[in-house]
Amino acid sequence: AAQGVGQVNMTTDKDGKVRRFPLQSGGYLSLPYLTAQDCGYLRSTGELPMDEEGNLGINFAGKWSQTFRHYSFLQVIESYAQELKGGQGKIPLSDFRDSVCFVGLTAAGTEQTLSTPLESHYPMIGLLANGYNTFLQKKWIKKAGVLWSLVIAWCFVLLGLAAPYFGKRLRAIFILTAVGVGYSLIAWGLFARFGLWLDWVYPLTLLVIGGVISLTRQAVAEQHQQDLLQRELDVAYQIQQHFLPSPIPQSEGLSIAAKMIPARHIGGDFYDVVSCGNDGLAVMIGDVSGKGIPAALCMAILSNEFRTLIQREAKASEVLRGLNRHLWNKRLKVFVTMSLLVYHKSEGSFTYVNAGHLPLLKVSRGRNQVEILDLPGGPPLGTMPEADFEESRIPVEKESYWFLYTDGILEAKNRQGDFFGEKRLYLEIEKRVAKSAEEFLESVVGKVMEFQIGKDLSDDLTLLVVNSY
Repeated sequence: AAQGVGQVNMTTDKDGKVRRFPLQSGGYLSLPYLTAQDCGYLRSTGELPMDEEGNLGINFAGKWSQTFRHYSFLQVIESYAQELKGGQGKIPLSDFRDSVCFVGLTAAGTEQTLSTPLESHYPMIGLLANGYNTFLQKKWIKKAGVLWSLVIAWCFVLLGLAAPYFGKRLRAIFILTAVGVGYSLIAWGLFARFGLWLDWVYPLTLLVIGGVISLTRQAVAEQHQQDLLQRELDVAYQIQQHFLPSPIPQSEGLSIAAKMIPARHIGGDFYDVVSCGNDGLAVMIGDVSGKGIPAALCMAILSNEFRTLIQREAKASEVLRGLNRHLWNKRLKVFVTMSLLVYHKSEGSFTYVNAGHLPLLKVSRGRNQVEILDLPGGPPLGTMPEADFEESRIPVEKESYWFLYTDGILEAKNRQGDFFGEKRLYLEIEKRVAKSAEEFLESVVGKVMEFQIGKDLSDDLTLLVVNSY
C-alpha cells in the first residue's frame, strides 16, 4: 500500500517555462517534498525559501540526458526476468537498492513532458527528480525580495533617464549597454554560485525604456535647437546680403559683376561698389580672418565705415588708414585684408591700394595672358594702431578685365585633396576673355564649384570682375 499521496503539479511562468513547483495544491503536498520528508531530509517547511505564491524554485542538475540514471520500464522487467533465471540483465538492478525512484512517461509529445529553461521537452519525472534533488542538496533557488527588486528597478529607470548626461548619444548607448551586460553577468554569477535569482527582465526592460525616452527627448530638443539656429542663420544671411550692393552700381565704359559664397551660412568675405566724387566709382573687396558669426559682424562694421569714409576722404590710402584705425579701436582681435580700386572716369585711370590682400589680376582681350599686378600697399587692417598705405595709378585700357578675389578660390579642394590654386585660376581667366563681366564671373565661379564638388568649402569664396570697354 502507498505510504502517502502527493501532487505532481508544476507552475508555468509567463514565458511557458517551468522553473517552480507548489509545495501544496488541492490539499496535497508535492511528491518531491513528501519524498524528502519521508527520507528524513526535512522536518518542516519553515526553512524553505518559497515565493509569495507558495512555490519553490527548482535547482536543475542539468539536461535530462546528462543527469540521473534513467531506464525504460521494459529494460527493468527484462533484467529482472533474466536474474530470476540466474542470468545477468541488461541493467544492474542493484542500482535501485537504497535509491529513490520516480516512474513516469518520458516520450516527447505527451502531457508528461514540459518546457524548461534547459530543454523544450523535459519529462515530468525529471522535474520531480530535480525537485527532490533540490531538497536533497539544499541548494535553494532564492529570489531577491520585493524591496531589493524595487530598488534595482528604480536604479535602472534612473540610469536610463540619465543617459543624456553621459555625453554624446553613441557614448550613452554604449554605457547603457555595458550596464545591461554587466548586470546580466552579475545576476548569472549570483545564481550559479549562491542560487540567488535576480530578476533581470524587468530591470533591463526599464533601462531600455528609460534610455529610449531620455535619448528621444534629447534628440527632439537638439533638433529644436538646430531649427532655431537655422532660422537665426537664415535671418543673419539675409541681413549680411543687405550689406552687399544690389544692384551693383555701374559707370560709363565700365561694367562690374561680383559674387560671394560663404563657407558657412554667413561669412567674413565682403565687397562693395560705391559711387564717389563727381565721376568716381570705388570697388572694394575684403577678407576678415576667421569665419562664421564673428567674421560676419566685423564685416558689417567695416562695410558701414567704408561707405562713410569713401565719401569723406579724397584719397584711397586715407580710406584704408581710417578703416585700420577704426578696426584697431574696436579691439575685435581680428585682422582684415583689403583691396580698393577707385575709378576716375575723367582721367581714364584707377587708383589702387592694397592692405595685405591678394594681388590685382589683369587680362587684355588681345593678349589673353594674365598680368599679376603685385603693387606696393600696406599691412592688413587691424594689425597695428597706425599704418600707411601706398597708392598706385593704373591706366584703364579698353577691352580689359580686372579681377579682385579672396583666397577661398585658391583654397577650394577636390576629393583628392588638390587645391584649385593660382595656375588653374589663371588658365580659366585666359580661356574666357571674350565674355562680359557677368558671364566671366559665372564661368570662373562655376568652374571652382565644379572642381570642389563633393567637398565643403574650406573658406569663403568671393570674386569681383571689372570690365573696361
